Amino acid sequence: MHLRYDIAASSLPETIRERLLKLGNQRISKDGVAIIKAQEFRSLDKNGFM
Repeated sequence: MHLRYDIAASSLPETIRERLLKLGNQRISKDGVAIIKAQEFRSLDKNGFM
């Protein structure tokens, strides 16, 4: 499952939107959409939190 969040169309303050779009993060598409992948079997241990 993927969650898509359109940064440019969001109600975030302009300064926050600009900062997010300038990050160059691989999870943000060229169109300014943040894509977050949900995985069914992730755990705190696998994420390094334990």
